[in-house]
Amino acid sequence: MNKKWLVFILSAMVCTPVFSKDDLLHSSELQVIASLLADSPDFAKGNAEKLIKKNSDNTDLIAAIGSIYLKAGKVDDAAEYFRRAQRCKRISTKAINLGGDIAIAKNNVDSARYYYERSIYFDRKDPDGYYKYANLLKTTDMSKAVEVLTLLKKNRPDLNVDKQIAEIYYTANDIDKAIAGYEAIGVDSLDDRELMQYALSQFIKKEYEKSLQLATIGHQRNAEDPIFNRLLLYNNTELQHYDEAIKNADDLLNHSKDAKLQYQDYIYYGYALNGLGRTQDAIDQFNVALQKNSDLFDINKQVSEAYARIQDFDNAIKYYRIYIGKIKDDNETKAYEMYQLGRLYWRKGITNSGKVLTPEQTQALEEAGKTFGEVAALRPNSYLGYYWQGKVNTLLDPEYKKGLARPYFMKAVELLEKSGGNKDQLIECYKQLAYYYYLQKEGSTAIVYAKKIEALDPDDDFAKQLIANAQTLSETKSVKGTKNTGKRNKKITKRR
Repeated sequence: MNKKWLVFILSAMVCTPVFSKDDLLHSSELQVIASLLADSPDFAKGNAEKLIKKNSDNTDLIAAIGSIYLKAGKVDDAAEYFRRAQRCKRISTKAINLGGDIAIAKNNVDSARYYYERSIYFDRKDPDGYYKYANLLKTTDMSKAVEVLTLLKKNRPDLNVDKQIAEIYYTANDIDKAIAGYEAIGVDSLDDRELMQYALSQFIKKEYEKSLQLATIGHQRNAEDPIFNRLLLYNNTELQHYDEAIKNADDLLNHSKDAKLQYQDYIYYGYALNGLGRTQDAIDQFNVALQKNSDLFDINKQVSEAYARIQDFDNAIKYYRIYIGKIKDDNETKAYEMYQLGRLYWRKGITNSGKVLTPEQTQALEEAGKTFGEVAALRPNSYLGYYWQGKVNTLLDPEYKKGLARPYFMKAVELLEKSGGNKDQLIECYKQLAYYYYLQKEGSTAIVYAKKIEALDPDDDFAKQLIANAQTLSETKSVKGTKNTGKRNKKITKRR
């Protein structure tokens, strides 16, 4: 039997829905069954059987009762009503979709796909099967989910399927396509949840102005909505509208309905306070975030990042060390976290740096060097620890007199050349080494590294200038060397 003939047979079996004519009559009876099910399951069962007895061949009605039982978590009862619906003379998409819903409850994805596909074949204009199928696939096969909804859009141009497509992209974290979808639909056609997802997508993309505009519209619709108030706080803080952000924080913390506050709310409130110069008040909010969420694994990391943002590096380092102390001894993870800690010491060492480092800055840079050394020990085949040790030592030895940075840049170059990655950082290493050898008056070696830079970036001005200066240095040194050789020969001749 070919596929077209099979589809024809399946289509011929579709019946006109009986239940839809009696929706108003049966909906109240179904509500009674649903309300009784939790406290009086026997009464609920009795009412269901009486209703089915009056409508013994009403497939949709039996499927609707099965859906009520499934929603209440009674999967076996739902499956029994599904079997009874299948025994009816006529079948419907509601019954077929119930089979898919039961399969999902039993974590049988393949079976669910079968039923939803079958539902679509039975009635290409009934949207339920499409929606359920797309929802099933949205996290595992986004392109297929979108394909199914696009087919529905073709078969039912009267439906606004673009909303579901945009949500598929949003759920799959394809933010660019989600934004494009919401833009195509238009703000006025979005409900509050869709508007929130649109605004949040723009925030994730760091389009703070656009996200703020959308959140403002949401706030105008519902001033007590905590999500819109949260987005107003976050966006105004990022845009440095600190006075407005403080008002948003008050709305979120004190005037939102059913707000489930998050630790980031207090952290953003702290950022806004710090922006107004109220540093101690900001720290108080960071502490609130810590106290209310002390059981969260990475809360100390979040608080550390908050302190780093207001350039309180001592506290940033303190809390990051607490966080690192809680992670498991996984070399890969620990190396990354030690690198982040090293960066905090680095930032402390270079912030407000003058021509001469203060003792506190010197100590911070020395700690940074030690920390990057641990990174190198944990990941000896990565350039990162060596590269940053080199950068630290250029500040501890700014005139390159001791050559503290040279061995680390040499090792970083070796690893970068081997891996063939990170062109910009390889160039940086070459520049450091070229400049070091130039200061040591080893012009020929300096030229070697400068030419390596040119090979990667022919237009690099530093390399061109250094080659010119190093060549002059080499020529001068060569002339001096010739004169000195002559003098030595003369002295040796005289002695002889």
